[in-house]
Amino acid sequence: MPTMNSWRDLIACRLCWKIAFAVFTLILAVESVILVPSYLRFEQNRLRQIADGAIIATEPTLAASGYGTHRPLLARGVAKSIGQYGILGALVAGGDSEILATSGATAGLKSQLDLAQPMGEGARRSDDGAWLDVAWPSAEGLKIAVRVDTSRVAGESLSFALRIAGLVAIIVGVVTSGTMLV
Repeated sequence: MPTMNSWRDLIACRLCWKIAFAVFTLILAVESVILVPSYLRFEQNRLRQIADGAIIATEPTLAASGYGTHRPLLARGVAKSIGQYGILGALVAGGDSEILATSGATAGLKSQLDLAQPMGEGARRSDDGAWLDVAWPSAEGLKIAVRVDTSRVAGESLSFALRIAGLVAIIVGVVTSGTMLV
């Protein structure tokens, strides 16, 4: 058990403080180098999950409606997809880019059809982060584009960053305190 004099010695020890500060700084730097890229990947992974969810939600709905075989059924299928998995708008075009069905918020969505790639690669996000446009070719030769709500991603990213900051603070605090006591 440390005595009162040993605590005074510890507080007065400049070398102890310099070593503790050096350890604190080094651990903080290492943790930042490791964890900051994790934060940056978090947002990209979350957007990819949202895009994949939109594709997974839309394909079966359109397949059940008969795709391009019957336009009224296709239009009904597109309308059903609105609201599922955060889908704000949907647009389906034929191979010749002729619009076959549309529903919801589709302003500017047609331009994504030219970028339609498998699994929605090349998705476009709004400047304010409120939505993500995803386009892909269907197995039936149609091009599908959907606008998905991504407004919660910023809050989720902030929450993730705060968890990382909390972990870093705990790790740095424990190791620095341990170094100081030694």
